[in-house]
Amino acid sequence: MLFSLVAAIALCVPNLLAPVSGHLVQSFRAPPCEYCAGHRGWEIGFEGAQVVRAAITGVVTFSGTVAGTQFVVQDIGCGLRLTYGRVSDRTNSRGVTIMTGDLLRKGDSLGHGVGVLYLGVRRGRQALDPTPFFGRTRARLVGRATSR
Repeated sequence: MLFSLVAAIALCVPNLLAPVSGHLVQSFRAPPCEYCAGHRGWEIGFEGAQVVRAAITGVVTFSGTVAGTQFVVQDIGCGLRLTYGRVSDRTNSRGVTIMTGDLLRKGDSLGHGVGVLYLGVRRGRQALDPTPFFGRTRARLVGRATSR
C-alpha cells in the first residue's frame, strides 16, 4: 500500500536532479512509528568543495538552523516537501522560489575534504523514500555534466 502511494506521488512530480555528485553514505530506513528511530532521508557524501544545487523548482517554506545544522525546505507541489540539510546558505528566506539548479551553497565539510548532504522527502508528517523521485528503483546519484 505504501509503495503504491509513493509511486503515485512520484508520478505527480518530475524526476528530481541530483543536487550534488556523490555517493550514498546512508539510505532511507522507514521508522516503524512516527517517533521511532529510523533514517528519514539520504546522506550523500561528496568530495571537495562541490556546490549543492536545487533538485527541483519549489517555494522555500523553511530556512534555518535546527540543532546546529542549516536546513532549507522546499514545497515542490503535490503535497510534497524536499529538505536539504547541511547547507550553508542563509539567504533563502521563506516564500522565495528556488529554481531547479539554483545554488544552495556548499555542504558542510567534515574536516577531511569531504562533504555530506542530507536530502529528505516528506508528505505531511510522513517521511518518504527519496529513491522513486530520482527515477530509480534503487539509489544511484549521477552528477551534472556542467557546472554553474
